[in-house]
Amino acid sequence: MKYIFLLLILINFNASYAQTQKDNIVNERLGNIQEKKLTKAPTEGHYYLTDDKVKLTILRIDSSLLENVVARYNLRDDLFETEGLKLLGSGVLTFSHNEEQYVRSSLVNEYFALKDQFCKVIYRGIYEFYATQEVTFMPSNYNVILDTGNRADTYVQNSTYYLFSNGELMLKSNSTKKIAKYLRSNHKSLVDFIKKRNLSGTEGDVYSMLQYIENI
Repeated sequence: MKYIFLLLILINFNASYAQTQKDNIVNERLGNIQEKKLTKAPTEGHYYLTDDKVKLTILRIDSSLLENVVARYNLRDDLFETEGLKLLGSGVLTFSHNEEQYVRSSLVNEYFALKDQFCKVIYRGIYEFYATQEVTFMPSNYNVILDTGNRADTYVQNSTYYLFSNGELMLKSNSTKKIAKYLRSNHKSLVDFIKKRNLSGTEGDVYSMLQYIENI
């Protein structure tokens, strides 16, 4: 009986040792998998319009005006967050900070009827030029075994630009350069203006082009 007991201990020891050696080989080749599971970088990016709280002027649906409100606009949940107050975006007609103005899209054009959100007003004249900001959540795609991919969950923000004329959508694009190309192809007089100003098609360049068209 004594020998059988010792034999069992020896078998268990050998099995445990073999597993330890196997684990060491796995850890040596792939790293400490359990540690990789537990260590994860914080979420990258955010779902706010601005990086920090800013002073806003807010015009509500009931025509009340809120000035110098220190807040951040939450793109994901469509609400304004400030000290002791969460104001739904659907209850706001317009808001502005610095020289940027945002208008509820349902007031801009019936095109936005299916998705009411805020539009940044870039230009209003013969043409109307707006932008909307969308936020997309990208979950971590980190592969523990291969040790590849992004460890962190990420919020990615993208702008969509809209060019209207007489209430009709002329062009929708994620690129301001495509907007600039459209204007250049429809207004030949812009060619020299673009060359003289060395315009590359940024949001500010499109604004300058629209101003030029307005004053031709």
